[in-house]
Amino acid sequence: MTEFLKVHYLHFSPSQTKYNLPSWCDRVLRKSYPLVHVFCQSYGCTNDIMTSDHSPVFSTFEVGVASQFVSKHDPSRVSQGGIKFMNCVATLMTKSKTKFFLEYHSSCLEKFVKSSEGENQDHSDGSIKVRFGNQVELVPIISDPEYLLDQHILLCVKSTDCDESYGEKEGQLWSVWRDSF
Repeated sequence: MTEFLKVHYLHFSPSQTKYNLPSWCDRVLRKSYPLVHVFCQSYGCTNDIMTSDHSPVFSTFEVGVASQFVSKHDPSRVSQGGIKFMNCVATLMTKSKTKFFLEYHSSCLEKFVKSSEGENQDHSDGSIKVRFGNQVELVPIISDPEYLLDQHILLCVKSTDCDESYGEKEGQLWSVWRDSF
């Protein structure tokens, strides 16, 4: 039986022997641990890398992580911190005429949050500029500003038709806060 499998995966040519080995560039390998929540947010492939007959793939995962943060402030105080996104714009290289929305993912949020539909504007270069003009306010689990400045957030641009991801951007809330002034 093993001899058959060896012959099955060999191709002979006049000049050399070619081995057909599994291609790892069309899969995303990940390691999972017991009691760790891992959820695939998006999966796709590139179409601009032509060095192989396979297209390299990418994916984005949501992984549950426990926070080690302990607040130094009085817990009876009124919440001080919050997250607001105003005037978000996404430039998409697509011919799709669908509407798009944003999804916000972060470990500081109880669950992911969807925005309302954006307003599409076509451009001459074939891209679509999507404006999400409505102000989105996210309610964090812990509203301590010191905690929030240490958190990261993932923004996903998704299609309303099929929930397909058209792009992602991850950033630390500290850098977003710093760049807003």
